[in-house]
Amino acid sequence: RALWLVTDHVDLDATRVVELCAEGRRSLRAGDRTRAERTIGAALAQYRGEAFEDDPYSPWTDGVRARCRHAITEAAHDLATAASNDVRHADAVALALRLVELDPFDEQAHRRLIRSLSLLDRHGEARRAYRNYAGRMTEQGPIKPGLRSGYDRQDRFSAATRPAPIFLVGDRPKVVIQHHR
Repeated sequence: RALWLVTDHVDLDATRVVELCAEGRRSLRAGDRTRAERTIGAALAQYRGEAFEDDPYSPWTDGVRARCRHAITEAAHDLATAASNDVRHADAVALALRLVELDPFDEQAHRRLIRSLSLLDRHGEARRAYRNYAGRMTEQGPIKPGLRSGYDRQDRFSAATRPAPIFLVGDRPKVVIQHHR
């Protein structure tokens, strides 16, 4: 005996999340950031975790689970990139935090979080985020984290070490850290 679900008559949250992500990404590509933020934000709010997490070992759930996870992470990464490009680092931090929550081993999300916190002059938080990142990456085995941000040094903010101001290089901010000896 088998059941067949006709999705024309039922609204599945997994399907809705994928649709909202696709719509948001299309809006971003079209340059409509307001609509993209609204639709991707709705998808992030609706995505409460893995699809069918109460049935993790059924092979038929793997495709739906992977499709949802891929859609939500790609859409959130795209929106975070747009926020960073628009110099809206607080928004980039919020999205990076959500991405790290969704996948604690998402190296790109960790890097964005550290960079955005640094650009907001929230260096203590950036240092904690770096340590969290380094810890997560080493949990996977003998892989060293690929980020060299300066937050791996204990004396990063000693009296002899001062971060320089943020300079605009082209249309993108760049943090230049100078070490005085």
